[in-house]
Amino acid sequence: MRRLTIFAALLLAAGLAHAGGPKYKKPDVALPAAWQTQAPWAPAAPSDALPKGKWWSAFGDAELDRYEERAVAQNQTLQAAIARLSEARAFARVTQSGLYPELDAAPSMARQRVSANRPNLPASAASSPITQNVFNIPFTLNYELDLFGAVRNNVASAQANLQASAADLENARLLVTTELAADYFQLRSLDSEIDVVNKVIAFDQQGLDLVNRRHDGGTASGLDVAQQQTVIDAAIT
Repeated sequence: MRRLTIFAALLLAAGLAHAGGPKYKKPDVALPAAWQTQAPWAPAAPSDALPKGKWWSAFGDAELDRYEERAVAQNQTLQAAIARLSEARAFARVTQSGLYPELDAAPSMARQRVSANRPNLPASAASSPITQNVFNIPFTLNYELDLFGAVRNNVASAQANLQASAADLENARLLVTTELAADYFQLRSLDSEIDVVNKVIAFDQQGLDLVNRRHDGGTASGLDVAQQQTVIDAAIT
């Protein structure tokens, strides 16, 4: 019996020694005393979770602004990322509540009326109805000591997951808006090229009309007409 008692004490001491889970030990890495960089380079300071804002408004394009607003409001990828962030935030709050005492209360009230003709009434008692109000306000206080750090580790994990979800949301929003802006400007570039080609075709068509009139007047040959038509066909192609 004594051996079992000593063994249990050793197990308890070992558990308390490791309370809070294994400690993270930062690896030793040889670093220079100061990081020397040349302009415009600078040490990176990522802030993924920070909102990027309406960066596309710098282009001053009202149509692009409308497209971006619709994409941010209706894109399903962003809606899923927002839902994951809400879930992570709620889970972090629930997990953190384990660090504090839990108070439960279930108040109740009852009102009852006993008939004057109730059975087993003593002969000496007055025969009259009785109305009673019953109030019950029970309180229960629960608190579990976090001896081995399980709750603290869960809280740290939930907070890290919350930060990761916030960063994923902002990165997804930045990715969606940048892809939309790139596609929009590519489309506008193609529209400009089409406009230039249409102007070239119109100019060549005027040249063909002029050659046809010269051919009808006898000052241009059929070869000149064919060459100008070839120019127009090449521009259209």
